[in-house]
Amino acid sequence: MLRGEGLGFVALMLTLTLGAARLERVEYDYDRYHPMEEISAWMVQMEKDHPDLREGDKPQEGEEGVGANANALAKSTLGRQSPSEGKDDTNWGTECFSVGVSSNCSSNTYCGSGAISEPEAQALTYFLGSRKEDFLCFLTIHSYGQLLLVPYGHPNFTAPNYNELMEVGLQAAEAIYRVHGRRYTVGSSPDVLYPNSGSSRDWARLQGVPLSFTFELRDNGTFGFLLPEGQIRPACEEAFSGALHILQYAHAQAFSRAV
Repeated sequence: MLRGEGLGFVALMLTLTLGAARLERVEYDYDRYHPMEEISAWMVQMEKDHPDLREGDKPQEGEEGVGANANALAKSTLGRQSPSEGKDDTNWGTECFSVGVSSNCSSNTYCGSGAISEPEAQALTYFLGSRKEDFLCFLTIHSYGQLLLVPYGHPNFTAPNYNELMEVGLQAAEAIYRVHGRRYTVGSSPDVLYPNSGSSRDWARLQGVPLSFTFELRDNGTFGFLLPEGQIRPACEEAFSGALHILQYAHAQAFSRAV
């Protein structure tokens, strides 16, 4: 979240689509999955239709808003990555390759060929790293497990504001529960999942972003990455409620520090 007057959104988008093979514009259906070709085509079309929303290679002067690395539900629930096609959120330069990752490109925890080797990680590294003093909040959204993870993933390290992160995370989990009755577990990855390294969550915290969380969305193992389409909308609704609580907390902190 950027410090400043007001609260705007820079990037917290769930996947929309424009069919690559269609010439006519179509309405987006939020309640079903779309192939990556449609998702990519929609992203290109959005850039053309809304050049004012484009981040580009460098941040614009005077921008304000909330920074979020949102891995779209429709993409992440179809698989954390396809073999040799993409990488899990373990490609960041934070004890990269030390624990909880795999060098096998067919693994769900494949971490890439090296730290910050992927273009998405490189772009976000530049964007946040070039103005890290302006950020208060970083959210990275994945599936699955119904978890809210706080830094750090390495079992030998603890975030300096761990107690604050846990308090905010537990409150966000309560906000999630009030929407559809789903319980999210809050904690560091070694405590509630497994040790891992190289996550964007940990990287953002090490950059000085005080509030950094990983959302692991529905469910807790029954369907795994392929969540039934009927659960897409409620999963988004409850996650939004939790994210909103964190953003409101960050917003309040920004104003209290400015007084």
